[in-house]
Amino acid sequence: PVGGRYRLQTDFLGLECDAAGRLLSLVDKVADREMLDTRAPWGFGEVIRETITSPEDRAAVWERGYSFIPYAHRRSDANFAREGSLAHSRVVRVESGPVCDAVIVESELPYLRRIETELRLWRELPWIEFEVRLDKQAYENYEGLYVAFPFKLEGARAFIHSCDAVFEAEAQQLPGTCRDYYAVQDYAAL
Repeated sequence: PVGGRYRLQTDFLGLECDAAGRLLSLVDKVADREMLDTRAPWGFGEVIRETITSPEDRAAVWERGYSFIPYAHRRSDANFAREGSLAHSRVVRVESGPVCDAVIVESELPYLRRIETELRLWRELPWIEFEVRLDKQAYENYEGLYVAFPFKLEGARAFIHSCDAVFEAEAQQLPGTCRDYYAVQDYAAL
């Protein structure tokens, strides 16, 4: 680390993160532009745990009886608590090899004893690869886990691999399907 910061560089991409693993910069060197939205409330690759603060649990979010699908109407007054993993994280190692360079970050959240995230820059490809490994404990109430990717890209198109198929988010979705979040099977491409 230089001044408490870690830097990875290839001919295509450059990234910088602090000692907690928060990404501070992600630069596309070919297009000469910053790709990270540093004003976003959550950091790049940050795991976010969301719980309902009401004792009503699921009923505080979803109302029954508005359609043939149980719990099909989402209440707009539901209160959630959200906590991000970067408040409890640290860089545990930086690896440099002939194929890629990587930063590995460990963190934790309630009911997640261990969160390990690995960010890789491939030397010969203009790719960034991100992997999250979780040790998730049982939690009986309603909760959600999300991973944030705050890119600053103009006119970006997102392709999601889910259920053994690839679709373009927003453009190739069935009417009425969820657009709040996506379940990704193997990858998402921008």
